[in-house]
Amino acid sequence: MNKSKANLIIDALLFLCVMAITGIGLLMKYVLLPGKETTAIYGRKVDLFLFGMDRHAWGRIHLILAFVFLGLLTLHVVLHWNMIRYIADSLEVKL
Repeated sequence: MNKSKANLIIDALLFLCVMAITGIGLLMKYVLLPGKETTAIYGRKVDLFLFGMDRHAWGRIHLILAFVFLGLLTLHVVLHWNMIRYIADSLEVKL
């Protein structure tokens, strides 16, 4: 696999990760509310689930995706390091 194809795949995976992280974050904020908010809205403690998973299970997926995103981002920077150095040198910034 050539470098440009690898970059395209990594960029696509980065995009999918950030979309999933955002979607799950919004899901946990506005749909799978924490205990105090469910009590305030429903008048009692209600367990909220989506696809058989509660807020904590979705939070675990959110965290795992964040770590995958950071790994892919590190790989992205490593693959673009020469370009970053070239741009920094042209701006007279020393890395």
